[in-house]
Amino acid sequence: MSPYTRANLTLAHRRKSLTAQGVRLPVRTGEGALRALVDADGKVFAVLIPTGSAASDHALAETIATAINAGCGVPAPDVAAPLDPHHVAAVRAESRQQAERMNRGRLPDAAE
Repeated sequence: MSPYTRANLTLAHRRKSLTAQGVRLPVRTGEGALRALVDADGKVFAVLIPTGSAASDHALAETIATAINAGCGVPAPDVAAPLDPHHVAAVRAESRQQAERMNRGRLPDAAE
């Protein structure tokens, strides 16, 4: 199959249009109270008008970011991908140390 299908040309055109505007893919939601879309560099390129509910605004921004990424052929993050074993080991060790620190001065449970 030719890489020059109508769908691939449309994806390339969308990417080129965003790049011409200075937007680098992938797109994601902004951090904090600002209801915005940011590019790969963290630069705000769109701000949503608040609806009165921060949760609704964030969900809408997330939906728009996902749609833009999908429309430009950016693959969705693979959530089921295995984590780096070194990272998992480091998190496990830090969690163990934190549990030990938390339990050092622990008082016995109150008798009822």
